[in-house]
Amino acid sequence: MATIFNKAVPALVSLVDQDWPVVEAVTLALSAVGSSWLLRASIKQPSYLFNRQLRHLAVADLGLTLVDPIYELVVALVWPNAGESLPPMFCIGSRSSLHLFLFKVCIVETQIAAGVLASAMHWQRCPRLLASMLPYGWPLAAMLTALDAYSM
Repeated sequence: MATIFNKAVPALVSLVDQDWPVVEAVTLALSAVGSSWLLRASIKQPSYLFNRQLRHLAVADLGLTLVDPIYELVVALVWPNAGESLPPMFCIGSRSSLHLFLFKVCIVETQIAAGVLASAMHWQRCPRLLASMLPYGWPLAAMLTALDAYSM
């Protein structure tokens, strides 16, 4: 059994190494399509709290999906031979944009979980509180991103 595993793992690793750009492109494309579909589907729905949370989540997911390909494209076009010596402000800016969307995804997913808990516990005031807090997720994510950039 161990010999089959030892033979199969290197073959799988070499396959992934060869096809990694294809795998990455396919997963990024599927993620962008899924986030776009979620955004389009949630815009058509009534303005209930969950639908608005899904809109915020779709925008943050779409941004999170697009940050890395945009980074790779800019590096390839502007600094094709830079290797590891990219400008520090560019690196901080690209990392900060990635963290902005990541923080927003975490904030919205936490809000969705709080909404599910409030619904399960039949708390009547919690959805109003969550609805009033939803627009402040972007500024909170920006503040957390600024703290992260400051701590670098």
